[in-house]
Amino acid sequence: MDISAIKNSPGMWIASGAMVLVIIVQAVLFMRAAKKEADQLGIPLEKQKEAKRSAVMAAIGPTIALSIMLITLMASLGGPTAWMRMNDVGSGRTELAIASMVGDMVSAEAGTPEWELQNLSYAVWAQGIDVAGWLIGAMVMIVAGSAVTKTLNEKFDPKWIKLLMGGCLVSLFSYLLINQVYGKTLPFIVAAAGGGASMLILNKLFGSNKRLQELSLGISIIVGAVAAAVAA
Repeated sequence: MDISAIKNSPGMWIASGAMVLVIIVQAVLFMRAAKKEADQLGIPLEKQKEAKRSAVMAAIGPTIALSIMLITLMASLGGPTAWMRMNDVGSGRTELAIASMVGDMVSAEAGTPEWELQNLSYAVWAQGIDVAGWLIGAMVMIVAGSAVTKTLNEKFDPKWIKLLMGGCLVSLFSYLLINQVYGKTLPFIVAAAGGGASMLILNKLFGSNKRLQELSLGISIIVGAVAAAVAA
């Protein structure tokens, strides 16, 4: 039994490709819906283009991180499954953790072809269930969040509600930042400091440069990553 042939078989590519196709179609539908809503709100075409450019640049940093995880997953799951996981992934670290955890649950003798096949099967199922949890959770929270926001805007001053939502975002990202630097080694701290300083400088010194502002988040992510690599 050649486990490598199974991992990279045409059937696995077809099954994984079907999932990736669903994600591509979903992205296209979201883009069309966003364009339609922007036109209805009267947002100028130039502003829409600026938003698209900003989104593309902001995606560069996370894409680099996912590419590294893709290479790591390919060793244990093969090309097709790793490719699919990096497209519908909720958290790259979770996917890597699941791929390593399932080995303890395999009943076959370690090192045998049966063990490798069971390990692959368990990993694919566990990661699929994990992603389903992300999708279902997000769907429920979006529906509930929309209803709560509508109720708050009807009962209270929308300006205060907007400030409240902004405060929630600040709190969320502050928590994520602290979780990444507290008790961690120097590269983690340097990455946060470098990225934050870069964003501050770009916003303060080049606030009037719209094109640079579009690229500011992507630039800051790259600066943080480079700073961490230098400090490592």
